[in-house]
Amino acid sequence: VMIGPTNIDPGGGVLTAVSCPSAYQCTAVDRDGRQVTFDPITASPISGPTTMEAGGNGLTGVACPTTGQCTTVDAQGGQATFDPATGLLTTGPTTVDVRGGLAAVACPTTSVCVAVDIQGRAVEIDPLRPSASVVQPIADANDLTSVACSSPTQCVAVDVVGNAFVSYSVGSKQSLTVSLGGSGSGTVADGLGAIRCAPACTASLLSGATDTLTATPGSGSAFTGWSGGACSGTGPCTITLSSDQSVTATFASTSSAGGGTAPSVGGTSGGGSVTGPDTGSGSGTGSGSGGGAGHGASPIARSGRATVRGTLATVAVSCTGSAGSGCLVTAGMTITEALRDGKIGSLRDLESRRARVSRKVVSVGHATAVIRSGRTVLVHLRLTGTGSRLLRESRDHQIKVRLTVTQTIGARHKVITRHTLTFTTRRR
Repeated sequence: VMIGPTNIDPGGGVLTAVSCPSAYQCTAVDRDGRQVTFDPITASPISGPTTMEAGGNGLTGVACPTTGQCTTVDAQGGQATFDPATGLLTTGPTTVDVRGGLAAVACPTTSVCVAVDIQGRAVEIDPLRPSASVVQPIADANDLTSVACSSPTQCVAVDVVGNAFVSYSVGSKQSLTVSLGGSGSGTVADGLGAIRCAPACTASLLSGATDTLTATPGSGSAFTGWSGGACSGTGPCTITLSSDQSVTATFASTSSAGGGTAPSVGGTSGGGSVTGPDTGSGSGTGSGSGGGAGHGASPIARSGRATVRGTLATVAVSCTGSAGSGCLVTAGMTITEALRDGKIGSLRDLESRRARVSRKVVSVGHATAVIRSGRTVLVHLRLTGTGSRLLRESRDHQIKVRLTVTQTIGARHKVITRHTLTFTTRRR
């Protein structure tokens, strides 16, 4: 016997999916990009409705492997993982399917999720490290509509023409191990945030994931090259983890007298080994156009025009470098808020009351992307719950947000562009 109907989404949103990790807790998502968690027995709310950072044209799927973790996907190819008890994000939003059109998601464990899209593809997602997600085309699949997983190693997807597709290799992981060698010193970092060697020199990543290793020499040292695995040369090394991989980065001491210090590669913490005009609004250390980079230089990310639609910002980012290299890019949206009695409010509203306020820069959107050389991707950022609330409560029905796009090169973070974006809402 069904109990209801009960209105669990006071905003009147079109609910698209629901997941119940226990008999006393369910989480539903809607087309307006919100989640609501409730007790299905009493229909009493637990959290929400809360606007999630993922959303695109609306949330299309949700999966909760436990009462403390849920993962959502959206029509723009984004995912976000959150605590359903509070509605607070754990990771994301992250674009895991650049073609978009995610239709459903299943999470057999807290470390493995599988989403399907309308292009006939499956996306294996690590909810705690979503940048390591792997897109797997499914042969002969049409518009996939749903997916369910009985275990971390078996999932079934279905499509619009009555086909079912079974996978027995979901969620398998491979190890990536980095060793440091030679007479010099240095560090190695990866684009997925799993390796920071030393001390974090080993990571477990989804099988098929692509990662980029970048070496940064220490003071008085030079990076002389990679060995092991699929790595060679002195530039950033891109690895596809089809099996366990072990890589060694060798650094040579350059402090002795002789021909001077060897050129460093993979990014430096100083002015950089390449100079030229900045591609953004002028801030940062200024890696320039790729023409004068020289052999072994780090790949260069460039940002195009940013656009706003509803509560979603989109910016095009390209990567230029040697074959097999990649760019790690972070995009973040911030707004200057005011704190009064410990609460965030409209800066102009509070100042108009001559209140004693303090200013604080608050993050209202964040996304990361690893871009292969020669490709351009669209990075999507959705306003957080705080940003959406400030937009709704703004007296002039708009807020101005600073979008900053940054490239990580070794231990250095270079601002490649800044934009001022205006988000608007309908007047009531």
